[in-house]
Amino acid sequence: MKPKNKYQYPVENAKITYDESPAHTGRLKHAADFIIPEGTPIKASLDGIAVDVRQDSDIGGPDESFDKFENYIEIKHQNGEYSIYEHIRKDGALVKVSDKVKTG
Repeated sequence: MKPKNKYQYPVENAKITYDESPAHTGRLKHAADFIIPEGTPIKASLDGIAVDVRQDSDIGGPDESFDKFENYIEIKHQNGEYSIYEHIRKDGALVKVSDKVKTG
């Protein structure tokens, strides 16, 4: 499905992969991975509202069983589209639910 919105990349100087992760199936089949050093700032790809934030976990691992522990930020954009920023470090989110975000 082609997005209706035009997005910017959320990070700079990243290696971008679409098919290297075995997790890119089902709801994640269109996901992109941005390979960046830990601590790299993540920016909103488009204006929106933070609708879900989790940043309390320090548990992770290489397979799907760890999904339920993952930290993330989910942003709702115009046209009913959402972006999800996953693999956020514990206590690393700079937004909370209902915060408005601007591109970049």
